[in-house]
Amino acid sequence: MRGGKYPISGQLGHYGKLRQGYVEQFCPETYRLLCMKNRVQEHYAYVDQAAFLVYWRLFEDFSERIGLTEDLHARDPEEWARRWNHCHHRADEIVKKTFITTPSLHPAYHGKLELLLYDGREGSHAGG
Repeated sequence: MRGGKYPISGQLGHYGKLRQGYVEQFCPETYRLLCMKNRVQEHYAYVDQAAFLVYWRLFEDFSERIGLTEDLHARDPEEWARRWNHCHHRADEIVKKTFITTPSLHPAYHGKLELLLYDGREGSHAGG
């Protein structure tokens, strides 16, 4: 693979594999264009990384809103697990609709991971 901005180190993660399966099965034109530009693996790696970042941003936001805390985990593990599952499934559904089951990514996301990290607060970016 040629060197790129989003190189693959090892194997694709969960969302990269989901995107790969979706594009190759349901978006033959997108797949053909990626092949012509020699960017197939770069695309899957980018989607994997971007989707993962957005997933955790959403998960953290949802968990904060519904009170998913260590204190709750200690007091009521079953309720904590129910809330954790709710946050996970809600964030996962949004990420899949945004990054996986779309014929092509919205142009605003192309090559701009910093947009995915911005949380709307002045001078605030996740991960740094």
